[in-house]
Amino acid sequence: MQLDAQQAIQDLIAQDAPLEVTLTRICEMVDRLAPGLITTIMLVDPDNATLSLKAASEQLATSYRDAMQGISIGEYSGSCGRAAYYQQPVVTEDILKDPCWENYRALATHHRLRACWSYPVSTREGGLLGTFAGYYPVPGRPSATENDHLGRAACLAGLAVERHQDRQALRVSEQHYRSLFTHHPDAVFSMNLNGIFLTANQAVLRHIGCSEHEVIGLHYSTFVVPEDRPRAERHFAQACAGAPQHYEIQATTHLEPHYYLAVTNLPIEVDGQVVGVYGIVKDITENKANEARLAHHATHDPLTGRANRTLLEERLGHDYELILQHQGILEVLFIDLDDFKPINDSLGHAAGDQLLKAAAGRLQGLLMPADTLARFGGDEFVIVLPSLDMLGRAGWLAEQALASLARPFEIKGRQVYVTASIGIATSQVAFQHPTELVQYADLAMYEAKKKGRNTVCWYNVDVMEVANEQVTLRRELHEAMSRGDFCLHYQPIIQARDGKIVGFEALLRWNHPTLGNIPPSKFIPLAEQTGQIIPLGQWVMARACWDIKQLNNRLATHYFVSVNVSPLQFHRKDFVAQLQIALTKSDLAPTLLDVEVTEGVLVEANDGESQTLKAVRSMGVGVSIDDFGTGYSSLSYLRKLPISKIKLDREFLIDIQSCPRSAAIVDSIIQLAHSLDLEVVAEGVETAQQHRDLLARTCDLCQGYLYGKAMAPHCLEAFILECGDNPLGSLPSR
Repeated sequence: MQLDAQQAIQDLIAQDAPLEVTLTRICEMVDRLAPGLITTIMLVDPDNATLSLKAASEQLATSYRDAMQGISIGEYSGSCGRAAYYQQPVVTEDILKDPCWENYRALATHHRLRACWSYPVSTREGGLLGTFAGYYPVPGRPSATENDHLGRAACLAGLAVERHQDRQALRVSEQHYRSLFTHHPDAVFSMNLNGIFLTANQAVLRHIGCSEHEVIGLHYSTFVVPEDRPRAERHFAQACAGAPQHYEIQATTHLEPHYYLAVTNLPIEVDGQVVGVYGIVKDITENKANEARLAHHATHDPLTGRANRTLLEERLGHDYELILQHQGILEVLFIDLDDFKPINDSLGHAAGDQLLKAAAGRLQGLLMPADTLARFGGDEFVIVLPSLDMLGRAGWLAEQALASLARPFEIKGRQVYVTASIGIATSQVAFQHPTELVQYADLAMYEAKKKGRNTVCWYNVDVMEVANEQVTLRRELHEAMSRGDFCLHYQPIIQARDGKIVGFEALLRWNHPTLGNIPPSKFIPLAEQTGQIIPLGQWVMARACWDIKQLNNRLATHYFVSVNVSPLQFHRKDFVAQLQIALTKSDLAPTLLDVEVTEGVLVEANDGESQTLKAVRSMGVGVSIDDFGTGYSSLSYLRKLPISKIKLDREFLIDIQSCPRSAAIVDSIIQLAHSLDLEVVAEGVETAQQHRDLLARTCDLCQGYLYGKAMAPHCLEAFILECGDNPLGSLPSR
């Protein structure tokens, strides 16, 4: 009986019977095989992650059926919700006791349902389709026979649902195809293997001005101009062989004797055999008309109308070949407008564009027909001068360009003045490709910027050496981080009144394996330019906290450590979080850490950065202003921002005994700091006289060679034990 019932259900599936009919028959089959069971089939809604009852035993009440709609899939959504959640059978022996039925227990009790055994309904690949469940009016587990019936029913339900979904998807696909064919804006048609039209959509008929019965039966070559027919035939033959084709041809009809089409031919395959060819064509006549304009735009700057980089490279190659034939010279000028950005920002981008066009016009007016002016980018221009002799014109032209650009420009009713920095490179230097001359001229231009702008600088070997050093250091900097070339040295900070060590400043050192010790003044700016300062700064912070914590543990001391923080590092949103990570990993007390920032960070601090400072101070971490008094004159930030220390720059100590002005500045800074309840750290103290002088002026802390040079961590302990925590040995007299 079971086999007959299963066969009947499989027949329904094969006949594409309505899904609910098939599922109901499956429930009826189990009802007959396992008397007393009440069965249900629930299907999943993948978009909402819910189950809804689609078929059930006849004796299941309508009210229960209605309640089993939109049930969430989850481990506490009844046996079916849990079976779908874990995609495993779930046996609830007693609904009154199972926690997963808490939300539905009253409903089940009302309908006299005490046990529920639910099985996931899955696709062949294991995808969830729903659940098949059996309810029983008394508590209990399914017998082996009942378990077998329920499992087989779940498989049959999966087969029926999956077959239904496949057929539904096929119907949708066919409807999509018909809609695509009918409503496609481009001409779509099909042909047999002889190239005869079999079908054509309305766009085809509009293109050629014929009715459908006039087109069907014609050969596609009827609408191809004679000179393009051989090429069209080759592409058609390739499509018939199974290879999709994309090409352009010229077409002709009685409506349009000559126009351009983009053609796509796709093989029609049935059971692995090509039985025809689809065609999709698009009128590209207007596109072809635009190509000439696009070709110009592809090689010219849209704002100034001058050559762009693409054309510049072509001209460089052409001109270089030319001067080689005639033993001449190729000269390249790299021109950058000085202070263009402030003009652009103050007058607006439209005014800036007007200025660039006017500047390009003046430069073009200085050139001969064989010369090339290119806009390289932004406010930068490149001029290429091919000379068939060795005299050259670059120097003269550069001076003319400076004079021409120095004349006022009339922009938006007002006179605007600009100057330029110009770098020159010639083919007399060594190079492998003519485009390198642009690079060399660019390097020379930056040298002109360094010399005060509004001037000309010629490229030479020294300029290249500086650039090469920068490039080498950039590469080495990256490798040094992974190689572990960096280390920290620590310089003592002492209490001025008694000479005792209270802390250390962490100073970064780079000991290169071949270049030796590289000073921070060389690699820190590079690290900031490349963004490598972020991981490097995080490493410094973490290492400094760790080293000082270990030192304090060994000596039972409470030294603090002061760490310099780059503006780029401070401005990052995760700065406070990284600070906390360093403290947590090292177990260093926040009160034993000071971060040193420059005045520039504080003067330019916005609301977000002010909040960062407050967050740092709220942690207990100190904030010191490094090199105070050397950069910015605004002091308002001392009142507004939570600072703890001021570091007095060594520049003020050099002549503090001999220069009354330096002494007055030091006095003023110390008094100002103390009035704001800030400590003062004097840097660069080298003599006992300087120490006594600072002590007399009530300076709080001192740092410098007088107390000790920066030293590696392993030397600190010996240094401290040797000097007895007082590098001066005894308190200096006033």
